[in-house]
Amino acid sequence: MQELNLQSSTYDAEVSRTGGGTFNTSIKSGSNDLHGSAVGHIRETDWLANNFFANLHGQPRPNSPFKDFAFSLGGPIIIPKLYNGRNKTFFFATDEAYRETDGSTTTLAVPAALEAQGNFSQTFNKNGQLQTIYNPLSTNLSTGARTPFPGNIIPASQQNPVGQALASYYPTASAAYYAQPNYSFTGSYPNRGDQRLFKLDNLFSNWLRASASYIHQKTFEVDYPDNIFPNAGTPNQGFCCDRKIDATAANATITPDSTTVITARWGFNRFYSRSTQESAGFNLAALGLPASLVNATVNNAFPAITMGDYTNYGGGTAAQDVFYSRSFNVTASKFLGKHTVKAGFDFRTIHDAGTPAAGPTSLTFSSVFTQASPTVSNGLSGSSLASLLLGYPASGSQSVVGNFNDFVRYYGGFIQDDFRVTSKLTLNFGDRKSTRL
Repeated sequence: MQELNLQSSTYDAEVSRTGGGTFNTSIKSGSNDLHGSAVGHIRETDWLANNFFANLHGQPRPNSPFKDFAFSLGGPIIIPKLYNGRNKTFFFATDEAYRETDGSTTTLAVPAALEAQGNFSQTFNKNGQLQTIYNPLSTNLSTGARTPFPGNIIPASQQNPVGQALASYYPTASAAYYAQPNYSFTGSYPNRGDQRLFKLDNLFSNWLRASASYIHQKTFEVDYPDNIFPNAGTPNQGFCCDRKIDATAANATITPDSTTVITARWGFNRFYSRSTQESAGFNLAALGLPASLVNATVNNAFPAITMGDYTNYGGGTAAQDVFYSRSFNVTASKFLGKHTVKAGFDFRTIHDAGTPAAGPTSLTFSSVFTQASPTVSNGLSGSSLASLLLGYPASGSQSVVGNFNDFVRYYGGFIQDDFRVTSKLTLNFGDRKSTRL
């Protein structure tokens, strides 16, 4: 950018439908001399210290290199023996790219091997007391009392096939007590971005100057490592976002005399954004879910499983948006002594098309079905994993969304007179008429 101007008090009728302030920016132009610049920034993993908490838990330093490079070049357009653009035609171009890998260290709570099979006979809380699992089918309807499973083991015949399938996506690790954070992970995830700009200026005559510019930006951002669990049920899965931005503008400035300036501007902007999960396209039927649910699922990804005591896993959302706008405006300014008179016309269209954020099937499991009482929780009984194995979710939901295409057309015309009464007093008179369709 060559110049940035912020108008915080937009009293001018030329400026309309803005909240707060207005940013006016000018892209740098080339000149008769060829000028360029280059910059680079590199940060390697070997140059970094490990995280304090990773050191505390004996976790290795995550891979997290960073590279950023940029250059700019501007000057006259010269084609040997064909065209000499000095004093007339100029270009300016820039390119910037970064490649980043973010590191992540975390410790999660996953079941012990026996617990994943429904065997809680060796499951104790922090005080060394047995975490008793009660049979929900034994509930006394009058008192609410329940009977524990014999040996604190859920019989295989009573376990739900879908619950077993979901629980199988948990990795297992030994634990000193129930729901202990016992699964340590060190990993990394990539982020990258590219941005390119090109501007062309041409002086057609002393009274007509025109320019055109194009900016393209592409970024890919990941929120979290996709391999915390070595399967489709990995937690915090997804990336947000895959983005592509295109901005095109053309400007013409006409100065028919020393007191008159006429400007015409045209612009087209497009902003594409998409997010999804690592398990997109997952076959929900493989979990044993009913066909009616599978067929109604818009976002076929591993279900979002929320647990009351172990780590949540799966889930995420998918969405797609395409924002694009067109604009055209013409403004004429005339300087008449103490008066600056401006008039103009403004046309804009703004579109937003896409699919709202939607997650896959969402299921929540708690200890309520397997604790001693359905209405009282004491922390000494029940398990969300036991409820999962039995196939008793505390709640569930399913997103059903459709595509949308919203737009607005805006037309506006204005006239403005800035009257400089004295060096300390300026009166602003303006009127603007506009409509939306």
